[in-house]
Amino acid sequence: MSSTLSYHYRPLESGEIRLLQLLPRNQHIQNDPIRFHIVHTSLSRCQSPDSFFAYEALSYVWGGDRTVPVYCDDREILVTPNLLSALFRLRECMPKSPSFHRTLWVDAICINQNDVVERGHQVRLMRDIFSRAKRVVVWLGSSRQVENCLTEIKKGPLVPRDIDQRLQARYTAEWGIYIARIFDQPWFQRVWVIQEVVFATKVIVLGVTTSIKWRQLVDAAVVVKCNTQVTAIQRIQCDSVLGIECLRHQIRTETDAEPNGEGRK
Repeated sequence: MSSTLSYHYRPLESGEIRLLQLLPRNQHIQNDPIRFHIVHTSLSRCQSPDSFFAYEALSYVWGGDRTVPVYCDDREILVTPNLLSALFRLRECMPKSPSFHRTLWVDAICINQNDVVERGHQVRLMRDIFSRAKRVVVWLGSSRQVENCLTEIKKGPLVPRDIDQRLQARYTAEWGIYIARIFDQPWFQRVWVIQEVVFATKVIVLGVTTSIKWRQLVDAAVVVKCNTQVTAIQRIQCDSVLGIECLRHQIRTETDAEPNGEGRK
């Protein structure tokens, strides 16, 4: 059992949320654990991308029990192994300056999981939290399969130009079968991802070292959906991604059509 004291959450005031400020890795400490500060703020103060409280929201799968520690002001909070992997990934692509931090909203940390009343209230704010984030980060996990698929999606199907259309179609079909495995990941089976991504201003999809834009994932889903050799489940997950993108397009269209050009609030 750890001898480190557990983090004590300060109650949220009406209209407040918590954000975590992820700290860079200490270059002088081997296996430096995940460390961060927690700040309280209101969603209205996070509106501008240039705001001190502008944040990224993490969309991920819990992936098990909360068994591994992270540290807020040297106090311990337990998270799942999958979340720990995501935080390490997010920390690795930060500037190394000790004065820099990365501001995030992560449900397992920013909501007191031991407070049922608070959990219920914050869940009702979820749509606003994800829509007002400057970016939503989708974490698909740390498996080699995820990394390989994201790498292939980023490159696209490398079809030789000097071959006939039949062979070009074959290259694309084989590429589609390969990348279809990305849609086997648990993230695509979560109902919550709909509101986490549909209302997002910007979305990026992360693996261990590779990242792609949401649009690239949508384009991959189009290719996979048209492939008769992929599994029925993979096609269903592609339909889900394409459905989410349709809703995103509809919301953007309606927002652009609002009077006075006010756009998203």
